[in-house]
Order: sequence, then C-alpha cells, then structure tokens
Amino acid sequence: MEIVKRLTKTESFQQLEQKLMRTQTTEEDMLKWQRRLRGFQGEKQFASLVEKHLTEGIVMFNLILSFNNKEFQIDALLLMQDDIYLFEVKNFSDDIFIKQHQFFM
Repeated sequence: MEIVKRLTKTESFQQLEQKLMRTQTTEEDMLKWQRRLRGFQGEKQFASLVEKHLTEGIVMFNLILSFNNKEFQIDALLLMQDDIYLFEVKNFSDDIFIKQHQFFM
C-alpha cells in the first residue's frame, strides 16, 4: 500500500484553532471547534485502521477539491487495481441500532 496524501488537519480547522488561542472564545466557535475535533479524531481512527489492515492500493486522505467555486472534502479515497472506494467518515457519539433494516438512535 502507498499513502500518497497523509491525514492532516484542514487549513480551516487550523485557522479556527489559532483564532481560539488568540482571541476571546465565543460559545459558537467553541462548539464548532469541538465538532471539528471530534470529526478529526474519527478520521484519525479510520486512517489508523486503513494503514494497519490495507496491504494493496493507493490511499489519499483529506482531499480538498474545488468545483464551481465551492470547496468540498473527501475524507479518504482508496484506489485499488479494479475499484475506487470513497469514504466519508463520521464520528458519532450516540447509540445507534438496526431493527428490521431501519436505523434507530
């Protein structure tokens, strides 16, 4: 396996962290930071699993792409010999269960 792009904090996440360190923190900024941090921690866990268990392919984490003047992020892109896998990682902290093919929280 080859990791072409490693997982790093996005520029906007780094800017938010710098803002929180240098200015008085609003509740809104703190909640935004906590959500981003929880998301980044989930992405780190996923990246760790991929690096540990994947033996073939090319991996790119945290791709920031632009289309029609809008930016979007792909958490992980795995390129295999015959397949491409795109992952959007979520880090939930609620209990979720499945019953008769339906999700419940």
